[in-house]
Amino acid sequence: MDQAKIQAKIDPGSFRDPSGFVLTVGDRVFRALSKPSLETLRTLKEREILKELEEDALIVGTHFDIDEELLTKLRRAAPGMQGFVEHDRLPLISFPYEWSFSMLCDAGLLQLEIQRRLLKKGFCLKDATPYNIQFSGPRPVFIDTPSIEERQPSGLWEAYGQFCQMILFPLLLNRYGGWSTKSYYLEHLNGVDVSEISKTLGFFGSWRLDSFVDVGLQSLLQRGGETSSPEKLQTMRTNRAGGASAQEFLLNRLTRLITSLRKDQQQGSSRWTSYAEESTYSDDETKNKEKFLQEFLKEYKPENLLDIGANTGRYSKAAAKHGTRVVALDSDHACVDRLYGAESITTLWMDIANPSPAIGLANKERPAFGDRVRCDTVIAFALIHHFYIASGAPLEMVLAALCALTNRFLLIEYVDPEDSQFRSLLGLRNRDLSEMQKDSFRAALEKFGRIVKTLDLNSTRTLYLLET
Repeated sequence: MDQAKIQAKIDPGSFRDPSGFVLTVGDRVFRALSKPSLETLRTLKEREILKELEEDALIVGTHFDIDEELLTKLRRAAPGMQGFVEHDRLPLISFPYEWSFSMLCDAGLLQLEIQRRLLKKGFCLKDATPYNIQFSGPRPVFIDTPSIEERQPSGLWEAYGQFCQMILFPLLLNRYGGWSTKSYYLEHLNGVDVSEISKTLGFFGSWRLDSFVDVGLQSLLQRGGETSSPEKLQTMRTNRAGGASAQEFLLNRLTRLITSLRKDQQQGSSRWTSYAEESTYSDDETKNKEKFLQEFLKEYKPENLLDIGANTGRYSKAAAKHGTRVVALDSDHACVDRLYGAESITTLWMDIANPSPAIGLANKERPAFGDRVRCDTVIAFALIHHFYIASGAPLEMVLAALCALTNRFLLIEYVDPEDSQFRSLLGLRNRDLSEMQKDSFRAALEKFGRIVKTLDLNSTRTLYLLET
């Protein structure tokens, strides 16, 4: 497409903060800024605060130099804004309901660290939502520059309540109440009020050592505030979290709490974290499977790759070693949490048979998974029988869903209905499996592209390289 004809488009999910919103021009990402936000960001640049945060990989790269042709497009799309900056484009946009527990903890710790640094420089974060965080490989990065403002004279961290609702509470509910963090974010776009958290955790849960300040005391203060004058309520809030020294104490306490929660979670396991390839494949078959992938990576050198059903990341790690940016997806939380942190790999907690939907205002605020992810290559090893049985869909629909996620290649493993793992998953389900016979599977696969290469691993499993 002629670059001159590409117009600036406002991100439909970037509307909550009137001081700045996101626009795109082709593959480039820009932010429109109000006058106060522009002045604040320039001050951060001049005082090298922005540089320090960028060099420590805490905040997305931000650039002020934009050519006049682009500025004309941006002004036309956002006529009421005073200035624009360009951000480094991240390879993937993900959301908190797709993150593991450890990822959520690290997103919270990042916000606390940025707030701690800004506090020393006379600034603060006015928002503390996890939607201001993205993951670049295994590391969280802050993206919402308009959330930074000069610190108010009172010293009150106004974002404390939001931090609790959007980051701390789902972690505590998961740890002590058995709640799924995924359901928390999908069902409660703006978080859950502390009074409801207190009811859910109960008296002893709300007043336990690691939650009595943020749940028990905060709930008590809120109940007192409902019958207090605005002046008294403000005094209560200021005494609770006001002043630079008090705020630093608050930030340090929250950091210790979340660090402790994260450490406890690392002990998690499931039937799939202990799953070994050797239970399904012989040593030679495992080596042949790895060789098949290695030869593909060496010949085609994909820039980015989506590994669906990644488990603990054997093949994701192999691809990352070749310099490929990898998104590793699995429905098992413990597997994702264990894989999280591997270099050049972004992990997602998701069931590909039930991917994240579009949610929020007009279903456009948070786009569906399929609208955000597009890779050169999709790996679907030892997956098709899980996907086929779990979804209950015809084979061609399953293959279409996988092919829709790749720009070029699909590496897929065929699993025969006579395979022991297939029979175990099928259980007592009564289903016509004729379309899953090997010849029928190959014929269905060829409807989506050209089969470049095949490898029989054993009598019930075959690898295919499909170019779509």
